[in-house]
Amino acid sequence: TSSTRVSPVIPHVPDLNFLVHGYVFFDADPSVSGVDLLYVNGDQGIGYLRKYIYDGGRWTEVGVAATGATFKNAALTGTIKEGKVVLYASSNSKITKITDNAAFNDKLDVKTEVLVSAAENTAFRGLTFTPDSKPILVKR
Repeated sequence: TSSTRVSPVIPHVPDLNFLVHGYVFFDADPSVSGVDLLYVNGDQGIGYLRKYIYDGGRWTEVGVAATGATFKNAALTGTIKEGKVVLYASSNSKITKITDNAAFNDKLDVKTEVLVSAAENTAFRGLTFTPDSKPILVKR
């Protein structure tokens, strides 16, 4: 054991000296081999969303937003739609859509929208996309 935290996400990502709850990688820049965009959801007393880009040699933080309870203890997933990153955070009480309106290599410019809140005595425990991109109508 040591007093220094080691990043559980990926080597060479600086300053992840906080509790990480969720992360999403994207391949946004065709000139860089592999994934080059990373969003990390973490907790330093309140929730934070951090954005990193990879230039092929090192990860650099390009944005951080204090999000309070929106991302505290929340799972994270996402997609790229029409050139914008759209993230979804699933906390105990709600599912929130987060759109980063910035270019992939610019600072965070987020807009959040609560999509659904959990009913009393219920909670959300995670969120993911299904492999099929076609919508499926489910009736109760």
